[in-house]
Amino acid sequence: MESSIKRLAIIDYLKAFFIICVILDHTKVMEGWNPFYLFVVRMAVPFFIMMSGYTFSLCVKENEFRKMYDFNVLLKRFFRFTIPIVITYIGCLVILFLRGNTLSFSEIMSMFLLGNFGQGGYYYMIMLQFILVFPLLYQIVYKLEFCGVVLIGFANFFFEVLCTYYQINKEIYDILIMRYILLIGLGIWLCLNQNKTIKSSYLILSLGIGSLYLLLPGYFGYEYRVFTYWSNTSMVVSFLVYPLFYVALKYFNNLSFCGIIGSVIAQIGKASYHIMCTQLLWFKIRNRVYGLVIFSCENELLKVCFDIFISVICGIVFCLIDNKIFNKLYCVKKVQIAK
Repeated sequence: MESSIKRLAIIDYLKAFFIICVILDHTKVMEGWNPFYLFVVRMAVPFFIMMSGYTFSLCVKENEFRKMYDFNVLLKRFFRFTIPIVITYIGCLVILFLRGNTLSFSEIMSMFLLGNFGQGGYYYMIMLQFILVFPLLYQIVYKLEFCGVVLIGFANFFFEVLCTYYQINKEIYDILIMRYILLIGLGIWLCLNQNKTIKSSYLILSLGIGSLYLLLPGYFGYEYRVFTYWSNTSMVVSFLVYPLFYVALKYFNNLSFCGIIGSVIAQIGKASYHIMCTQLLWFKIRNRVYGLVIFSCENELLKVCFDIFISVICGIVFCLIDNKIFNKLYCVKKVQIAK
């Protein structure tokens, strides 16, 4: 239990770093084949998915497959992800209506379900599916160990082949958890094998495969025939994310920032989902805000810093308020179910 707590600390730091990468990505100032953008900024969501597989596994004390599908557990997780995004979505709708947009009920619903109301809106549907498929994936890895991860990888690849062959609608593809199941499986496996040491040669080989996959299209003009949707965050980037995440857990699990700096970084990590929701709403109104005289300068670095500052501060406040509301709401729901 002690090692798990330490590793949760490093995970909070990783979440803090990568949620800032998400904001950087959405500012659009680093788009292209810049190495930092390609190997770090664009890896934010894959890291979050793998970390979710890891952290959810920490909560499973034993092989409690049925308990993972307990209604109260699922309900609690459902509200955890739903309350912030619904509040965010309502804010986005208000902005659209103020701009004179008129939407039908079906358009309002489809916009929410497809997550195309803002940058990163698809993530909610991904996590909603995550809480449903996680117990099954956990059971596969728990029973079959690394062979289970390989099996999940084949399922992920088969899904990509089907999507390419049938040319599935990209909006549908965006919200399907199947494109991330290998990342989840690897996160689960890392949690179940916390004390296992992996050879450096394997880690380097994995890094090489993942790096080559990212470099081929951008620097050599190669076009993939299978991974045509979100190619630079497809299942193959698991080869890059996995060794980096392993090294972070293995060699930096004692990392701790003292004082207020450590507390702030950890709080940013804990509030990462709320920050994601906040930046989604912020990018709906930022251009209007920058139209004001005080923000009329053309300094992109200043704008990016302001984007990060607003998203992080407001996201943390959002998280603290939501936690109080959620705890009360969940207690009420739990009492009603008990009755």
